[in-house]
Amino acid sequence: DEKIDKSFLLNVLHEIEDMRTLDELYRVMKTDGKICIVDWDREKITERGPPAHERLTLDEALKLFEGHGFVITDKGKWKDHYWIKAIL
Repeated sequence: DEKIDKSFLLNVLHEIEDMRTLDELYRVMKTDGKICIVDWDREKITERGPPAHERLTLDEALKLFEGHGFVITDKGKWKDHYWIKAIL
């Protein structure tokens, strides 16, 4: 418990099948730990990256992380990706 100061998830959120994984991430993060998530945006479909049905929108990802106890501190979009910064 509470071992990790910072975590960076790059293009992996869409691969997580069991969202209880986020509960585990929350458990191992230190109090005031920081996390940054960058993943493919379903609203910006491109030839590269995962198919649309595997992607999340920014709003879906925000609700997902907030639902697992993370506090969103910043968010945005860049080209065909979205990004989220959060703390515990």
